[in-house]
Amino acid sequence: MHKTVVVAFGLLLLLPGAARAQSTPVENGPPGTPITPPQLGNWTFSPGISEDEAARDARAQGFAPLAGLREDDYGDWIGDSRKGAFVIFPDGSAYPL
Repeated sequence: MHKTVVVAFGLLLLLPGAARAQSTPVENGPPGTPITPPQLGNWTFSPGISEDEAARDARAQGFAPLAGLREDDYGDWIGDSRKGAFVIFPDGSAYPL
């Protein structure tokens, strides 16, 4: 009887961990792209932006002068500036790399 109680108690301790594992947010974004769960909706459903729009958004957020602006397979624009490398998501937000 004592063994049954100990085993049942041990199983009860494991249940919250199993439930937590099923509800974890996005673990990783595309390689080289910082992404958080709130950004996922914008990233997934936003149409791509043009190179001119990406350059305008980068300059507006302080990344200038621009060099080597290129689009990756996910619709993000990656480039270099005096401040360092950066990425621009399709929603127009820019982040340093």
